[in-house]
Amino acid sequence: VDSLVPMTFNNLGATGRLTVTDPTAADGDRLVYNGTQASDVFTLPHGVVPAPSIALNSQIGVGTTAVENYTLRGLGGADTFNISPTPTNVAVLVQGDEPGSSDTLNFGSVGAPTVDLGLSTIEDAGVAPTPNVTYSGIETINVDSNTQNLTVIGTAVDDVVVVTPLGVNSGTLQANGVAPVVNFAETGTFTVDGSGGTDLLVVNGSEDSDTITANGNRVTVEPAGEPARETVNYTSFNSLQVNGLFGNDTFNVTPSAAVSMFIDGGDPIAPIGSVFVDTLNITADASSVFAPGPEADEGGFLIDGSERVSYDHIEALSVIDSTQTPGPIAATVCGTNGDD
Repeated sequence: VDSLVPMTFNNLGATGRLTVTDPTAADGDRLVYNGTQASDVFTLPHGVVPAPSIALNSQIGVGTTAVENYTLRGLGGADTFNISPTPTNVAVLVQGDEPGSSDTLNFGSVGAPTVDLGLSTIEDAGVAPTPNVTYSGIETINVDSNTQNLTVIGTAVDDVVVVTPLGVNSGTLQANGVAPVVNFAETGTFTVDGSGGTDLLVVNGSEDSDTITANGNRVTVEPAGEPARETVNYTSFNSLQVNGLFGNDTFNVTPSAAVSMFIDGGDPIAPIGSVFVDTLNITADASSVFAPGPEADEGGFLIDGSERVSYDHIEALSVIDSTQTPGPIAATVCGTNGDD
């Protein structure tokens, strides 16, 4: 404790416990719990010892009174940190440490969780303090939202954020190709915020034939014969890329005044004896300008003065009159630099 004489203890028994008590509340005390050089499992709260408390592997439980901060040090090995916030007003610092490729933080929320990739924090709106968890050296974050709404925030610089919806309430996200990967499940509404910089959001479809609906606020992927997957709501992004991957995909796109879009139908590689046809349907109110690309399956649209919608690997196109402003659409088709 600080610079006081160290203390050791032994033979407390399998049911023993250690309790750390601070006689002065709200003075910013910190309990540092070191793991081992092997692979460790930290669990908060302990499960048997009343919260606030910590379990480490099969060690005796550690409980605290009036301690405001925990530091969990994984040290070596592939460490796992299981954290469920409880109304105990304890802020947790998680340090994955070495080897830097296999440490996992599992977070079970009470209220609506927010993962901030720029600040390296996780905040649960239902439990004090703010933030609940600060992390470093973590390669994978698994968030069980407990049906609450989840927000993931990017960094203050330019980001490329890739989101793959995997189920009705689940998916995975990674920013800039670096750790951590954020997996989420049991999610209510999912929102990704680009934060600062010039940001690109990439949303992947499934390996099946999808119907993908995209506009300047959200993307929804609905595989054939399955319920729609978790909708990706987004804000503070400059560009959107939607990848259909395999299958006969249909993209229903409403252009945005603030977000440019790129639609990739995926390589037209089909099983022998079949043909993949990816279709792009664009909604327009008053005007449509089409410019073909250098190959037959690529090009772009300017719709109603909105940001450009470009595409590649698309075999069928249509411009659909908006129901909001029905009436004629002024259509312009540009030629190429070659013989048309």
